[in-house]
Amino acid sequence: MQSRNDWKNVEITAYPKLDNQRGYITGASGGLLGGHYTMYARGGMHKGFGPTDGGCEGTSYHGDWAYEGATRFAKEQWYPSYVFTPFKPSSRPNESKWAGFKTIMYNIQQNGKKAIKMGANGNGNWVKVNEFVDSDGWGNAGTEC
Repeated sequence: MQSRNDWKNVEITAYPKLDNQRGYITGASGGLLGGHYTMYARGGMHKGFGPTDGGCEGTSYHGDWAYEGATRFAKEQWYPSYVFTPFKPSSRPNESKWAGFKTIMYNIQQNGKKAIKMGANGNGNWVKVNEFVDSDGWGNAGTEC
């Protein structure tokens, strides 16, 4: 986003520990029972809200792992405008135990065009639990910026 040298193909690994889970959480990324972990990359600075307030560089791809046991991907077209894939069931993080979560994002060629492939693994078993390819056309609010 900022430079040709910025990271494009990334693998992000985290070992979070869920101490406790509370009620219904609502935010820019939608309502989730208990919340979720998010790992994201390929974005610019989040300076403001929307096209008139500096939010156009606030773009990124997200890998989400819901505390209730599901994964999804999100595309932030500008801040705060998101589009989401449907949730896919996965293992859920166990309370008070360390759990592994990995999100992978990399460029591929699909039908002669550049696309971005994303994958998610959960709970340290390192088994792919979700996959999605953004081959252009995912989300329709990008023209705002």
